[in-house]
Amino acid sequence: MCASIFVRGFFELKKPGLRDGQTLFNAMVFAQTAFLLQNPDKQNDAQAQYYAGVEGVLRVYETLLKTRPKDRQPYLDGLIRRRDAGTLEKFMDEREAESCRN
Repeated sequence: MCASIFVRGFFELKKPGLRDGQTLFNAMVFAQTAFLLQNPDKQNDAQAQYYAGVEGVLRVYETLLKTRPKDRQPYLDGLIRRRDAGTLEKFMDEREAESCRN
């Protein structure tokens, strides 16, 4: 797995001054860790781990928006729309392949 646009995008969450960025980044790490603990047979499946991390970020982001709906982040809103439409994994796979080619 190469350094995809998603990995770079989620590191953007840690920029100083971005509200809840560290919380969202931590959500990704914790969701991936929980996934590995629950699925030890997936230790070599980086893509499945990453999907789990993205899902974790989106769940935490949606929870945060309930208390501060003005703190929207277009990048994450777009991922939520794709998840809700059932196209998130396909989108991630395509972006990963595109990023790895470049």
